[in-house]
Amino acid sequence: MPFYLIHAGNKIQKMSVAGVAADINLPTGVTISTTNKARFAILNGVIFVANAPSVNLVITNGLYCNLASLTAPAAAPTFTQPTAGVLTGAYVGAYTFAIKVSGIVVAESPLSASGTQITLASKKLLFTVGTGAQTGTNCRRLYRSASGGGTLYHCHDIDDNSTLTYDSNELDAALGTEDVNNLGLGNPPGTTTADRMKLLVAWKDRLWGVSDLLPDDLRFTGDRLPYAWDPDNMIPAPPKGMDTIGINGFIPRRDELGVARRDLLYKVVGSSPDDFRLIKIVEGVGCIAPDSVVVVRDVAYWLGMAGVFEWGPEGVVSISDETVRPWFSTDSYFNRAKFAEAFGRYNARTHSYELHLSNLGSSTMDRWVQYDIRRKRWFGPHLTSEMTPTCGGQVDDANGNPLSVIGSSTGFFYKTDQAAFVDGATTAIDFDVTTQPYVENSPDLIKLFRELSMINKSQAAGDLTISVTTDDVLQSGTIACPLTVTRSRLRRLGIGRSLKLRLRQNTVSQGCELYGFEVPYHLLGRR
Repeated sequence: MPFYLIHAGNKIQKMSVAGVAADINLPTGVTISTTNKARFAILNGVIFVANAPSVNLVITNGLYCNLASLTAPAAAPTFTQPTAGVLTGAYVGAYTFAIKVSGIVVAESPLSASGTQITLASKKLLFTVGTGAQTGTNCRRLYRSASGGGTLYHCHDIDDNSTLTYDSNELDAALGTEDVNNLGLGNPPGTTTADRMKLLVAWKDRLWGVSDLLPDDLRFTGDRLPYAWDPDNMIPAPPKGMDTIGINGFIPRRDELGVARRDLLYKVVGSSPDDFRLIKIVEGVGCIAPDSVVVVRDVAYWLGMAGVFEWGPEGVVSISDETVRPWFSTDSYFNRAKFAEAFGRYNARTHSYELHLSNLGSSTMDRWVQYDIRRKRWFGPHLTSEMTPTCGGQVDDANGNPLSVIGSSTGFFYKTDQAAFVDGATTAIDFDVTTQPYVENSPDLIKLFRELSMINKSQAAGDLTISVTTDDVLQSGTIACPLTVTRSRLRRLGIGRSLKLRLRQNTVSQGCELYGFEVPYHLLGRR
């Protein structure tokens, strides 16, 4: 059965599909931030965790949690030749500290300094090495040259943290085939608490990350090696030093990795460290909220400085400018100072991108807007009243079906799109829609607005409350429209130049689905 890893308060937890949470045991001395959001990425069966932990972590099968980074041995190995063997010639070697889980290396330190070269004549090469002081270290990996060479290849693992010697008697042909320098061993951002890895993503069999202290530098691992962060595996994202934020979002599509600053969008091109580079896609469009990025069927959606953008086969386009630009470019709807904390999620049931924002004058993400991908239409703003949302996403239920969920500040996940129309147990979902003012292309002509017809889905009970405004004056009284029938013909709405309706239904567990309405009218003339 699948499970999920979640960041909850000062813990990393496993959550089953049934919603049961269990704490992950952390290495000694590691703490989890309650303010920095955890970043998770999976590579080669290992889950890498950054930003929230005080140092990076890796979690493997069986939910074993270990340090993701180890410091290099402080001293080089020493070599002697006490016993007869098959080695003849000049040899050199070095070693690393490592953590293994079920025989698989999940963390490996940078290489030690090389020991002093030794010349052998039909001897074994005796390595003498040190032990690792960091929690979880249970292996020393030995690297040795072939006869007369300087290139180091893997020769043996000492699978404990106590044995101090090993007699290397491997023929040159029995050594590993990969030059240790090609493994790219090195420590990533987040090795110490002073420099967290603020962004993390898996793409094209590598992990890619950005640190707090060097936010303009894109770092990446070796091929399928989540622990190999060679310092040379770095690509700068210009302009360096332009601001303190630097790279602010990853957009991982199938064949392209978007790398966004707040006002620039690049993509990674190339196939190896030798030719990886960034090319600019668009200027003036970037990512303001890292957690707003959602990729649906190889099309990406995210929040930029002045709207929501889509990146697909047609390039980068705004999907908010034509209809809802004021939501994102004015201070009339949302608290734009909190845009950087906005988060997005995909709702498979409605095939829509949903973006959580803070209301004007608020700091909580209890408002959200919805972009219907199929119909290319926006809906909202919506309100979540039951709790304070902190994150959102899509999980699978026990049958493997997609389920949209919202995480709350109280430590619970809430399932959305449920059959019951209620937030929690007692909070009504307030259906509250105000229409645009209707002037029927004649804003200065007085009109007689006649009987209102409402078309809706039949419900077991309940009424829709309708308030009428003509010429910006709210009429006294309301209209009750029964929801138990599919069509209702209601009273005349009155006289005026414009008409606006407010449609509301806020009863607990009461459904309301409207298909449309119609208001016949007559032009009466101009006064």
